[in-house]
Amino acid sequence: MPTYPFTTPKTVKTLRDYWKDKLTPRDPASIAAELQGESDRAMVILVGTVIDDTLTHVLAQRMIFMPNDKQLRHIFRPDGPLGTFSAKTELSYLFGFIDEITKAQLDDIRELRNACAHSHQEISFSNNALANVARRLFQPQGVIPQPGETAHEIREAFLQEFVFIVRILVTGSRERGIALVRDNLRRLYPGEPSPSPDKPPRR
Repeated sequence: MPTYPFTTPKTVKTLRDYWKDKLTPRDPASIAAELQGESDRAMVILVGTVIDDTLTHVLAQRMIFMPNDKQLRHIFRPDGPLGTFSAKTELSYLFGFIDEITKAQLDDIRELRNACAHSHQEISFSNNALANVARRLFQPQGVIPQPGETAHEIREAFLQEFVFIVRILVTGSRERGIALVRDNLRRLYPGEPSPSPDKPPRR
């Protein structure tokens, strides 16, 4: 007979430690590439999760001490003052870690994520309700120009804007974040005099 309460296997603990790591941000471009094969619904949910985790990283980096794993779980516990995407966004804005434009983009991404996570209806960028909110992320508010009418074009623009948003959050500046992504594009495509994120990579 198993002993109650049940003990958690070491392999499960290792897996939990891996996915709960909020302080090791990944390269957003590699995440965007990984998300290419996902459905629109799954992609939006995962983008929201990555940005939520990035906000956790941003706030933890600005605390008066660097929290360990136990402290991090307590500070950002689901029922705590920093447990939600909305609370992290608002606090980041109030303390000047993000600007008004970035806050507006994060609010829109939160709405997109909530719709995709909780709707029992079929939902994708083919749906005007989702597509119209996604379009708010792009120019003139965001970096990426307004895409065409197809779901595929909106999806690609969404992933590209996501890369900029994460860089803006990590650097703490829209100007530095945008410049960093564009510098990386110049290194990847040195033959282009002024590489643009809305242009597809050359084959």
